[in-house]
Formats: sequence, C-alpha cells, structure tokens
Amino acid sequence: MKTPFGLSVRQSILLGVIILLGIITYSPLLRADFIIIDDPQYVTENTLVQDFSFNKIAEVFTSNTYGHYQPLSVLTYIFDHAIWGNNATGYHLTNILLHLINIILVFLLTRKLSQNNNVGFISALFFSIHPMHVESVAWISERKDVLYAVFYLAACLFYLKHLERNKDKKAFPFLSLFLFVLSLMSKSMAMTLPIMLLLFDYFKSGRITKKDILIKLPFFALSVLFGIIAINTQQSAGFINDLEQEYNFIDRLFLL
Repeated sequence: MKTPFGLSVRQSILLGVIILLGIITYSPLLRADFIIIDDPQYVTENTLVQDFSFNKIAEVFTSNTYGHYQPLSVLTYIFDHAIWGNNATGYHLTNILLHLINIILVFLLTRKLSQNNNVGFISALFFSIHPMHVESVAWISERKDVLYAVFYLAACLFYLKHLERNKDKKAFPFLSLFLFVLSLMSKSMAMTLPIMLLLFDYFKSGRITKKDILIKLPFFALSVLFGIIAINTQQSAGFINDLEQEYNFIDRLFLL
C-alpha cells in the first residue's frame, strides 16, 4: 500500500514522526509574543496590515516594508491579522506551518536528487530540528525566510520533474518560473535559483549546454530585476549607506 508520496505506510509514519518532531520543537512559540525588533514595522505598526482594505492591494505590491520589497510576506501578515488581530499566537502558527511544509519539500527534493528514501528522511530530520532555522521560524518578522523557501524548494522540485518528463528539453519550465516569481516576491534572496537550476542540469546530465543557459535567461532576467528592486529599496531605507559607512568593501562582500 502506497501513500500520495509513493511511500509505504511505514515510511509515511517515519516522515510523520519527523514532522511531529518539528511541531514539538517549535510548539513553545505559540506562547510567545511579538518582539520590539522589526515586528512593529512589519506587523503591529504597519498600516497596510492594521488598516488593510482591498483598495490598498495595489499599494502592497508597489511599496516596500522597512527597506524590503516582499509583497507576499505582507499579504500573509494581512491574512493573519484578519483572523487573529494582534494576537501573536496566530502569526507564530503560520510560521510553524510554513516550516512544516518546507520539511516535506526538503524530503521530496533530496529524495528525488539522491533516489534514496533514507537520504530524504535524514535530510528532512536535520532540516526539521536544526537550530539554524530557529530565527527564521521563531521571529515573526522573518516570515519572509520560511515563505520564500516554500516557493524556492517547490520550484526546484518541479524543475527536476520537468527534466525527467522532457529529456529533449523542448518544453519550458513555466511552473518553476511562476514559483520563482512568488519566491522573489517573498524575499529577494530567491534570486540565486537560476544558478541552482543550472547545477541540477549538470547533476542530471554531467554538462551544461547552451540550451540549458538559454532556457534560464528569463530566470536570470527576473533575478536582475528583483536585485535592482532590492538595492533601491535598501537604499531608500538607508541600509546600504549604513553598510558603506560601517564596513569596508571586503567586509561587505562577506555580509552579502
């Protein structure tokens, strides 16, 4: 008997246990409140969130929040506020749910790359409870991290499926491109995806062809566009100027 992920009942239970560990690890967050660092600017004092109406929907996509262009992240705050008001529990719950989705995506992606369920389980386990993810899940203002990761990982997964179905590479990975846009609109860090997709090409075939690069041109164009947007919004908030004053060029390279 197989489950929707093609796992046996025993393997499904194992994946469920890994997800349960993630729930147990982050469940204390449901008792946590907002913090004074960034949460007011992103949520509790953000007029787009606190006083949202549908005639402001265009403003969500044309403005930046505290020097960051992340309209999808803002929309999730608006959604949370519509349900929970300013009760931080609901916002933390959303972050946890997004992290659980990422655990499943990490499992599916690493399993597909390795063709080995055990590799997928071990990767998902470490991703589920690794302390490196605590800030992204626990800090409401870092919603953008867990949200962009959902679309980023999904774009990678569907690109690998695209390669399997289209070995002649005549088709274009439209679904991955769409997910890439959603990821970029959650956090500009997603601009690295085109490089990742080229690495998948090399991993699958042992080479990167001219056609592989041409197919990625729309991805690279979006990366450049959102990179420019990110720089402009950071400059408008004075963040880049602050970095130039506090750090030299070599230091800034490592900070990026």
